[in-house]
Amino acid sequence: MPDCLIVAPSAYPLGGLATWLDMLIPGLTQAGWNVRLGLVAGRWHDTTRYLREHEQLPVREVRNRTGTREGRVRSLARVIAAERPDLLVVVNIPDAYDAVARLRKRKMPGLRTVMAVHAIESDYFAELRELQAVVDAVVCANRLACRLAEVGSGFPRERVFYAPGGVEMPPWRGPRPAGERLEILWAGRLDERTKRVSDLPRIVTALAPNGIKIGLTIAGDGPDEEAARQSLATVPPFAAVRFLGRVSQADLTTRILPAHDLLLVTSPRETGPLVAWEAMAAGVVVVSSRYLGSGLEGALVDQRNSRLFEVGDSGAAARCIAELAEPGARAELALAARRMIESRYRRELSVAAWQAAFAAALATPPREMATVIPRRGQTAGRLDRWFGIGFAENLREWLGREFVHSSPGGEWPHSYGNWGDETEFLALARRLDRDEAAA
Repeated sequence: MPDCLIVAPSAYPLGGLATWLDMLIPGLTQAGWNVRLGLVAGRWHDTTRYLREHEQLPVREVRNRTGTREGRVRSLARVIAAERPDLLVVVNIPDAYDAVARLRKRKMPGLRTVMAVHAIESDYFAELRELQAVVDAVVCANRLACRLAEVGSGFPRERVFYAPGGVEMPPWRGPRPAGERLEILWAGRLDERTKRVSDLPRIVTALAPNGIKIGLTIAGDGPDEEAARQSLATVPPFAAVRFLGRVSQADLTTRILPAHDLLLVTSPRETGPLVAWEAMAAGVVVVSSRYLGSGLEGALVDQRNSRLFEVGDSGAAARCIAELAEPGARAELALAARRMIESRYRRELSVAAWQAAFAAALATPPREMATVIPRRGQTAGRLDRWFGIGFAENLREWLGREFVHSSPGGEWPHSYGNWGDETEFLALARRLDRDEAAA
């Protein structure tokens, strides 16, 4: 029986990663794997809150008692050594790689390590480029991410695997019957950089000449929620806007999606998004930007299973929405979308792809270990400078001293990578996503 430990954040109990883990862990268990979830813990990474939403998962808590980087590495190493998995899957917890480097040199030379990539972000691929000595395989939920791992990070192609996210297939109901308004759902983190939430009022305003009554429901929260509320408070009266805040996965799939006609995606880059696959499975037509990550993936096809517009083109987005006002205009797209999801992204196919990728990672020869992983080992303060990192950490543990962080990413960083020129990264990603998709 293969033995697997997945290390992940706990600060985001209702995000896409949590949905993926809810699908993956039971699926692997059913396939005969022994899987546990190592959730990092702290003030911002509240495992109790996470488990209220995901109580069925087999969790091992990873708690850093000092708040330092050395404390993070030690706490991870302790849990990994206690669990002794054959395979460690790391999801946005980069200190785990330092823990692996220590364990391989002493206690666990045969441990295989996988980086799971769920985002098109330059720092993740910069980190992968630096970690050639400790990462045995990378598994990406998007085909562009796979190519960026190969071309951008220089990771060996034979160690890069593709495994998309998957969704449940609810009973087919088809598009919703005509109602008083065209109901549009936007779901995700209210963050301008990653989701372009400022496009929403512009799209609504551009719909005004069409004379269509719409309802715009926004499910999610985030740093730009207040700005979104203010900008949407002044839209014309033909649009009824409501904010639901953070919603559970169960509410989204069983109650919210079935009450809507369209799902609107405005993101500049995505590896899914899973909510689009969930919408298509439920008969909700997707109107989406041609986000970075959609080209090589090839799932969304304009006028075949969805409607697409260029990122930031509010007028084109409004035209797509207006053309779908009548249920008859949505029926063919909805059915084609459902068939596409069934053939590519249903839960069983996704679990099988991740299982195959993990099995392949276990079968690959381990990487040649470097003595030291680059860019590690910063000091945390005066004690480190006076006594050295190791002794200072022992002293903090003995005294019970803990540094309190001001954010989830400070408490448990998501990445230490630095690509350098973000423009260069985006140019490479666009070239791969569009040019190779067209070839």
